[in-house]
Amino acid sequence: MDAHGIRLTACPVCGGAPVAWRVRTTPQGEWPIVRCPDCGFAFANPRPDLEYLSAFYAEHGLTDLEEARPFASVAELWARENQFPNSSLDGRRMVDTAVRLRQGKGGTSLDVGSGWGVTSHFARAAGFAPTMLEINPTRLAVATALVGVAPSEQLFEDFAAPDGSYDLIVMSQVLEHAADVGAWVEKAAHLLAPGGVLVVAVPNFASIFRRLLGVADPFIVPPEHLNFFSPSSLSHLLRRYGLDVAARQWVSRLSPDARRRRLGPLAPAGPLLFALIDRLHLGMYINIYARKPR
Repeated sequence: MDAHGIRLTACPVCGGAPVAWRVRTTPQGEWPIVRCPDCGFAFANPRPDLEYLSAFYAEHGLTDLEEARPFASVAELWARENQFPNSSLDGRRMVDTAVRLRQGKGGTSLDVGSGWGVTSHFARAAGFAPTMLEINPTRLAVATALVGVAPSEQLFEDFAAPDGSYDLIVMSQVLEHAADVGAWVEKAAHLLAPGGVLVVAVPNFASIFRRLLGVADPFIVPPEHLNFFSPSSLSHLLRRYGLDVAARQWVSRLSPDARRRRLGPLAPAGPLLFALIDRLHLGMYINIYARKPR
């Protein structure tokens, strides 16, 4: 298996000609990062193939930068959420916003990279019949207990369902991992029912944090993260496959421990600082909601 097996000659978002940006060194080697001057999308290039990525995630799983240890039970998951609301805030926000954009509750939902199942928990509470995809085996039991449905342990590339099967599709913190972002969004567009909503949440390559840190930004970590989206480049990709961008959100949040490590004496002001950064559209993460025309 070749960690650098695929070299892209064109931007997968807009087809532009990428130019060299930086080189990121990780335990898996050196990774050139290129950036498209037309749409702003940045990506590891050359990049691993799907065989390499499947083996990598089988060994390492998907790392949540704010979640270093697994949960043993639903009770333990909610205990952490009560101490530091994180996944619950994101899951509720994404489902509530999608329901508002659909102008109605209920239907079917697909959660790609469902993790502990928190977003699907809120989707089920909103009247959706949830389907979950999750390849990290440490999360399957808790997700099953929380949602009442067992996740399907398979890659999105291998998942099959009839066109128009889902009223809501959520890709939260997974598109940055995808080997082929265009194939993912095209597939999601086919799977959506008319009027359905695709929610994509990814780290924001245009954030104030990335601008200050450059290639040292903690989200630029190939081969785990291969794709680096700004709001404009992600919106361009969604529109390319016939979806209408209906809403955008900026989200910045760190656990209290992470705030102390990263902000030092400014840590107590972290929530107010993050709220201002999000209002200026420079936040750490972006959530973009795209609707399929009826």
